[in-house]
Amino acid sequence: MHYLSTRQRFAIRLTLIGAALATCLAAILIWPKLDHVIQRHGDLMLGAALLLLLASLLAYRSLLRYEPRFPSGFQASVHHRNIALDHASDRLWVRTPDAHEYMLRSEQVRHWKHEWTHAANRLGLQRKSGNRIVLELEQPQGARIGVDFGRDHVAASQWQARIAYWKRRDLRDLEVRRTSF
Repeated sequence: MHYLSTRQRFAIRLTLIGAALATCLAAILIWPKLDHVIQRHGDLMLGAALLLLLASLLAYRSLLRYEPRFPSGFQASVHHRNIALDHASDRLWVRTPDAHEYMLRSEQVRHWKHEWTHAANRLGLQRKSGNRIVLELEQPQGARIGVDFGRDHVAASQWQARIAYWKRRDLRDLEVRRTSF
């Protein structure tokens, strides 16, 4: 699952391709002026070109990071930037905006809700921004953990539904265990 929408990834790729084309066009236009500089300082120019290539690869990699790092033994069935669910071990991994990570079981989560703030733009149109899911825990004393989704209201709504299903599935399993005795 990608964190950026298809449109955002396409825009990043177009920007990088456009920058590469602009660099090539600039090199073609100023090549006659650079010819004597390259002949005198060829090693320096080669080093600068390699450094620029390395910097662009690192920038591209940092722009398109998709995979969060999970603790060992956690195999995410479905994940987002700050939250992941492991159906096999029935655990939920969350990361708060201040970079604290929690590994939760379904019985540890008492309540959850999707919170967002409305903001008006210049035209007075409302948009949902600042989306987060707040998990209220059983211990210690009803602690609250906020999972940030930024402006992605759809992803926050989907994760609210996933958490609801995860909790319902746990309750159904508990009922089956009680009736099987």
